[in-house]
Amino acid sequence: MFVTALPRFVGIRPNNLLIAGASNGFHIAKGVDGSIEGYRRFFPHRPDYAEYWALVHPKATPNVAWAVFVLQDGKRVSVGFGARVTFF
Repeated sequence: MFVTALPRFVGIRPNNLLIAGASNGFHIAKGVDGSIEGYRRFFPHRPDYAEYWALVHPKATPNVAWAVFVLQDGKRVSVGFGARVTFF
């Protein structure tokens, strides 16, 4: 986990505070591990923004993790499902 203050980028983003982290892998069931990661940005004069992932890592598919993705933009929350593919 880490916390950092990020400076303003002209036209893109105001000053903000970023808190991010990721868990170590943990056992879910035989042949299946999981992990959780995400971050949240705190802005001074606009709603906060956050992204969180809950990942399932089947040992049978070592290069594919299945995920639930939650995006929070102020009071609006979106949920998505997908896969994270790694090549190395």
